[in-house]
Amino acid sequence: MRKSDICRYLFYMGVSPRHKGFSYICELLYELGSAEGAAFCADAACKAFFLSHGIDPRTAERCMRYAIEYAWEACDGRLRGMYAQRHGGECGSRSACPQLAEFLCAMLWDIEERMGKEAP
Repeated sequence: MRKSDICRYLFYMGVSPRHKGFSYICELLYELGSAEGAAFCADAACKAFFLSHGIDPRTAERCMRYAIEYAWEACDGRLRGMYAQRHGGECGSRSACPQLAEFLCAMLWDIEERMGKEAP
C-alpha cells in the first residue's frame, strides 16, 4: 500500500492534515504495513519508529491522540461509522474515542479491505 493512499484515506476519515499527528499517523501506518503486524507490536513499533527518527515518542503519541480525538469529535461521522460497522453497533456521541493502538489496527484493516492488500 502506498503512503499517499494511507494519507488520502486518513483525510477522508476526518483526520486533519493541519494537525502534526496526521503526518505521524501516516508514517507509522506505512511503517507497520499490515493490521496483523500492528495488532501485536503497535506500542513497541511506535516507540522504536519515533526514536529512530529523533522524535520523542510521548510527544508523537500525544499529537496522534489529539488528531484522532479531533476526527472523532469534530468531523462528519465517517470514523464513528467505520467503528460502528466494525463493532456491530452504533457509536453514539458518548462513545469513547479509540486508543492509539486500536485506531492504528482499525485503520489498517479498513484500508486493506477498501484498497486491497498491496505490498508497501
